[in-house]
Amino acid sequence: MKQIPFSKLKIRQKGCSNVKNLEKKEKLWKLLEETKQELLTLCSELIRRPSVNPPIDPKEITDFITGYFDQNGIDYEVIYNHPQLPIILANVGKKGGRVLCINGHTDTVPPGDLSKWDFDPYCGTITETQVCGRGASDMLCGVAIGMHIAKLIKQHNIDVLGQIRLHLVSDEESGGDYCSKFLAENGYADDIDALMLPEPTTYNNVETGSKGSIRLVVHCCGKQVHGSICSFAGEDNAMKKMVKILSSMEDVRALQARFEEHQLEVVENSKQVARDILKVEGVGEVIDHVTYNVSYLKTGDETHSPAEYCEAGIGFGIPNGIETERVRETIENIVKRLNLPDVELEYKKIRYATYTPVSEEIVQTALENANYLWGPDKKVVPVYQWATSDGKYYRLAGVPSIQYGPANIDGVHGYSECADIEEIVNCAKTYLGVIVDFLGVNI
Repeated sequence: MKQIPFSKLKIRQKGCSNVKNLEKKEKLWKLLEETKQELLTLCSELIRRPSVNPPIDPKEITDFITGYFDQNGIDYEVIYNHPQLPIILANVGKKGGRVLCINGHTDTVPPGDLSKWDFDPYCGTITETQVCGRGASDMLCGVAIGMHIAKLIKQHNIDVLGQIRLHLVSDEESGGDYCSKFLAENGYADDIDALMLPEPTTYNNVETGSKGSIRLVVHCCGKQVHGSICSFAGEDNAMKKMVKILSSMEDVRALQARFEEHQLEVVENSKQVARDILKVEGVGEVIDHVTYNVSYLKTGDETHSPAEYCEAGIGFGIPNGIETERVRETIENIVKRLNLPDVELEYKKIRYATYTPVSEEIVQTALENANYLWGPDKKVVPVYQWATSDGKYYRLAGVPSIQYGPANIDGVHGYSECADIEEIVNCAKTYLGVIVDFLGVNI
């Protein structure tokens, strides 16, 4: 397939008379405006049912979602690849045409220190401009968008010339191994023509790719020695070894991606978005360099002194354009160069970076609808994530996938999380526009 740079795509802005299927879209967008309060209330109701991961206890939110589907006559089933992790599969529309999937996760990260919140993390408060609470951005408002769209189509007998599927999963925050990964690898994605994830992006970027990752545990062993003479016990000290290893991990950050020509514009878009949103010096490098994060460090226990054993968990983010094996080789060369005995590297998870070309129809259609809805003063561009999502599993299964959802990026995995109502509504309208263009609708 010929790759088309974003700047050469013809993205129609608001006010253009030649926007595809505009009359049909405006009818659906009017319907969305009329039911906006229903959508926002649904966002609030999901937030008010905590689904923290870890520990995962999704029963309350799962029962609410299935009850919503029962009430609105939406076909669904609940399946399990893990006894505690439900997967809700729902659909509206008709068989025989194309299939468009919306994937969303119902689990959220823990709230952390409650005293640091400006409000109850599970309040679900709707203000004049925002919906507030844990999961508002990541990604319960996105789940609500998919549910509300399914309700509108079913309730108003909208003739969709294809099928919309919802894949609602419960373990994305812990990696998605039991839900989205299972679906993508076991036939549930085989006939899907495109995927949309209303994961947090903010309004101005449609994410078309995500990083890969390595989850590594480093084990260092040393010589047991009384704490009073640790300073005189030489270098056979587990903690000293770990300090040297962690200090040398900056070498991994030096690895830089090499991109195809058709990706370069997306990379530059991505760097600019990262700079604008994160406002940290040099943060644009998160897009084309490996990143690492020491997730935990522990030393000693009831049976081992701190000098005898030390363990660290490290997560590496690997952008498109860097081979995962190259990162692994660099890590192993660091340990080899340091010449430290009794060090073991345990690879827990390895995930590969993925992307969907901008020339794919789902990308172009999402960009066209989002740009039209936001108008000429707010340009929406294709970018790569500086993190990752369950979209990677579908891309690896050959499904063109995008991520576009409402978000207050500062609050994602942080305190006082919220999502702007304008973004929630325009994201839902964008998805309706894509449904009209990608599947076809008689209305």
